Amino acid sequence: MTRCRLAENGRPFMESLMEHRAMLYSLLASGFAVFSLAWGASDDMIKQFELVVLPDELRNMVVKYVAADLIGCYVLDRSLNFLLGDMF
Repeated sequence: MTRCRLAENGRPFMESLMEHRAMLYSLLASGFAVFSLAWGASDDMIKQFELVVLPDELRNMVVKYVAADLIGCYVLDRSLNFLLGDMF
């Protein structure tokens, strides 16, 4: 959820992601890591972080909820920005 907040916040609170490339790359890398760990893509990473392998149905549900959270935060932010305009 913190990744979503950092990704959606831009001006006037901080630089936009297009201006702050290091933040953009770190958010993309952490997002990739979260999805790959939740999906169980690498057995080595699962062993390294000592994660429990989830059943397929639960794993798919977790990945869908993480994706829905990311998309929902973006849509809500863009909708409120369109309706209310830039506040500053």
